[in-house]
Amino acid sequence: MIMTANTTFTSATRPSVATLYLSAPEMVRLIRMQGVRACIAGIAENIRDDFLRWPDFDKSARVANHSEDGVIELMPIADDRLYSFKYVNGHPKNTRIGLSTVLPAFVGH
Repeated sequence: MIMTANTTFTSATRPSVATLYLSAPEMVRLIRMQGVRACIAGIAENIRDDFLRWPDFDKSARVANHSEDGVIELMPIADDRLYSFKYVNGHPKNTRIGLSTVLPAFVGH
């Protein structure tokens, strides 16, 4: 069974690509389960591995859309297996009203 932010899929209804949303409370639970040291070590290892293959990535300039209240930016990057982007919602009022400002997304093929 796969659970996303708003939907649960069983093997009979599962889409070909599932989305996993890792909310802040889920991240806290993960860190408590794995430990801060292990989480930081895992992140550092992934960053190191990615920088060692930096030439393998197809890097694109960020795409920005501005409004009166801020900016939304997509920051894409891909290799021969995965396409990912970071969605940055640069609207200063969002944090004051409890909304997220960064949403990373990864898509594989």
